[in-house]
Amino acid sequence: SNCGKRPLYDPREERIIGGQEAAKNTWPWMVTVNNTGHWCGGSIIDPHWVVTAGHCVVPWSPRAIGTRVLRFAEHDSSRMEGYEQYAIPDRIHLHPGFVIGGVSHPGYYDIALLHLAKPIQFSDRIQPICLPQDDTEFPAGKMCYLTGWGETVLDSGVFSPTLKQLKVPLVNKSVCNSNNSYSGIIHEQFMCAGYNQGGQDGCLGDSGGPLSCQTESGDWVLTGLMSWGEKCALPDKYGVYTDVRRMLPFIESTL
Repeated sequence: SNCGKRPLYDPREERIIGGQEAAKNTWPWMVTVNNTGHWCGGSIIDPHWVVTAGHCVVPWSPRAIGTRVLRFAEHDSSRMEGYEQYAIPDRIHLHPGFVIGGVSHPGYYDIALLHLAKPIQFSDRIQPICLPQDDTEFPAGKMCYLTGWGETVLDSGVFSPTLKQLKVPLVNKSVCNSNNSYSGIIHEQFMCAGYNQGGQDGCLGDSGGPLSCQTESGDWVLTGLMSWGEKCALPDKYGVYTDVRRMLPFIESTL
């Protein structure tokens, strides 16, 4: 397939860097979606399309679309490294069933597609991620990756200048819906991933950013979009992601 490849990824380099900083441009579908100072993450799925969370684009007025810059091949957001690409979406397709989540409910259909008039130029640093197939089912416990520049200290407004990655296990829906977790509110449009001990983990992601899982054939699949959750602070409050597989009808009818 022509998606889900990481040309610059080198397992030897991973060990050298250590910690949670990603090696430069090794998550080539990663997009920053500039949202007036605070940003969301997104993923390239096609030369003309980026996917992000619905709640990331809801505040945008039609007039503001032209000011929303998407950046590709970004690694250190605090400086220009010379191979970043920029684009401005010309159309935004918010899921027609979108309902924003609140304190006690994750909402519905938290997904949006951003269309680019000019195709993204793919390179080793810029690649699309595969969409799941209807029958792509990863088991609970499968280790996937959350990537983002997210807040490094909860609610501090301080973002990491460099892209971070975090390995997280997929969590069984029944565990996520248990009484000491989310008590049944995580419905079929969402999925859970992360650890039950709390800590800083989920803060490293970005709203709308990808939860990427690798198939047995080696391709990477966009499994979830970071959507909702008590972020990273509390034990048993896993990260809650839009289940991309459940969004395929919307994606396929839009693309």
